[in-house]
Amino acid sequence: MANFIVDNIDAVVERLDSCGVMAEPVKSEPYGRFSWAFDPEGNRFELWEPAVTEPDGAVEVESLT
Repeated sequence: MANFIVDNIDAVVERLDSCGVMAEPVKSEPYGRFSWAFDPEGNRFELWEPAVTEPDGAVEVESLT
């Protein structure tokens, strides 16, 4: 499975949807946000938007749920 690091997972998922590629709902974890989809040949790929690390070392994960 290929893993793609993205800056704005919501925009990428929206773009995939507009092209007819259905991505799984975005899942939030302490280390980032994830979604998965399949390419036209049936290969699964992952989208990962890393969590933002604050200067003090704290991790911020934005969730839309």
